[in-house]
Amino acid sequence: MTTKYNGTYDIFEHAMFLRRSPECLSVNFAQNNTLREKCCTKYHNFFAEYWDDNYMRLGVWLNYLYQWNCPQFQQECKSHTYNFSDYTNKLYLRFCKPREYYEECKSHFQDAAYIEKESLKYPTFPETIATGDSNFTNISMHSDNTKLLKYPLEPCVQASLVKIGNNSMQLNYVEVKDVRIPFCKISWCAFRSDDLKTKDLSLSLCMPSMCQVNLYILMVVAGLMGTLILLANAIVVIVLSKIMDNNNSQRIYKMSLALSDFLAGLVVMPSVIIIIRQSFFQPEEIYHSIDEQGRKVSEMSEFPMPYWFLNMAGFFTTMSLSISIYTLTLASFDRLLVVYRPLAYNKYDAINRAKTLVVITWIAGCCLGLVPFIFEGVDYSITASWIVLFEGEIALIVYSVALCLPLLLMWGTTISTLVLFKRNKSSSGQCLDDRNLMKTLSIMTGVFSLCLVPSLLLMLCTLLLEGTDIDDPRYFKHKQSMVLISMEAVTGFILTSNNLWNFFIYNSKAEFRSQVRLLYQRQFQKIRGKISRRQSNSSFNSRNASRPVLSQCVSSYN
Repeated sequence: MTTKYNGTYDIFEHAMFLRRSPECLSVNFAQNNTLREKCCTKYHNFFAEYWDDNYMRLGVWLNYLYQWNCPQFQQECKSHTYNFSDYTNKLYLRFCKPREYYEECKSHFQDAAYIEKESLKYPTFPETIATGDSNFTNISMHSDNTKLLKYPLEPCVQASLVKIGNNSMQLNYVEVKDVRIPFCKISWCAFRSDDLKTKDLSLSLCMPSMCQVNLYILMVVAGLMGTLILLANAIVVIVLSKIMDNNNSQRIYKMSLALSDFLAGLVVMPSVIIIIRQSFFQPEEIYHSIDEQGRKVSEMSEFPMPYWFLNMAGFFTTMSLSISIYTLTLASFDRLLVVYRPLAYNKYDAINRAKTLVVITWIAGCCLGLVPFIFEGVDYSITASWIVLFEGEIALIVYSVALCLPLLLMWGTTISTLVLFKRNKSSSGQCLDDRNLMKTLSIMTGVFSLCLVPSLLLMLCTLLLEGTDIDDPRYFKHKQSMVLISMEAVTGFILTSNNLWNFFIYNSKAEFRSQVRLLYQRQFQKIRGKISRRQSNSSFNSRNASRPVLSQCVSSYN
């Protein structure tokens, strides 16, 4: 078989492969088995490396393995490595067992999707092409005549969109997939390319209805959490800044925490809703371009949202998380000084020191959020289904230095403070207020740790469990991976909930409750005063409006 470049390849994934392996561009495989086997192996490994990307189409890959008579084609027909959906199941049948595919699917075509009678041209069957010692039946469903098909397409119809044969251009269809959908199996289906221009076709059409319901539930939960986080931390900021006396350093640290949590409710949680909406319900688009060798290539949009949005969401997520850890660490050190040397502790010096350290903390959080803009090897990417965090070669190093070390310091300082507190519990140098502040901080640190531990344990399980690595499709277990991905979404919400719990911790104190109650009363009085003024103004206007009518009636009577 001779595979020759004719100057009109319009297959993005194949053009991408040829850029990496130019020796496979124009070869006579019948005369050079060594090169054929080499190209087959490279193409097989190339798909395995990028198979979860939208621009990698299973139908194109199988067709080229078939054209080149690769031994991997026969192996794939036995293993069905990428058989994760109804569409891929029918596609494997079409390539590997065409007669069985035809028998299963002919009834679907009789019932499917054509509004006009006789608009569906039934396949020409059988058409046999020799491939070694076996026969391959090529079934052409004439997908160019499927303009009136209703979506979602039947899996049989989706599989028929793939053209089988030498130098098939595959311009008429695209594959849409996502392997990381929480509470849902892998969604993988095919659309007609032309329909993307006239219909709003999204990945949600590939999902069962229950998966769509689960995603909407996640968006509702994110919206409710964001609203509660905003309201709770706004109350904390108002109470701490306008009502409570400026009498200790812990108030400064609590203010810093409340402001960082407020940012999480203002930016991070709304970004979660947008990410879920854009990733799974945004209509897909296809782009046409010309590569550096003059080939026309078509590709799917791999990123459902612009880079500036990912950078913005990642910046505020990283800043909010880092400021929370840094502030709790500094507050723990402050309480350690009180317990360790209570007589040498100066409250007013501690307040000034806390103000300076909080400013430094916010600057450090902003600098950490700007790391992807400054250094190469790290970018913002969607992880854990909807959280935007670092990803790249040095991402783990950055997190280890910038977050893990302060987190360990926070835990060590809090434990040391508790030990010294119990040892010096009867010490006369500790006043009741300092003890209450220390207990409150210990609860805050404990709650934050409880919100963080599930994510850490899940990361450990991901590293230890086999079959969850997408980059190794031969041993990939999609059901096990689906459970982990769903747990990632749950642990992500648990981690984000740490922005809410501080309000309830403060609310356990009678002083805070009384101040919040006073705040509610003042706001209620303002609202009631505005309503009463509006009512009095409206009644006054109505009386003035009735006076001309009354005077006119009196004059007419006279």
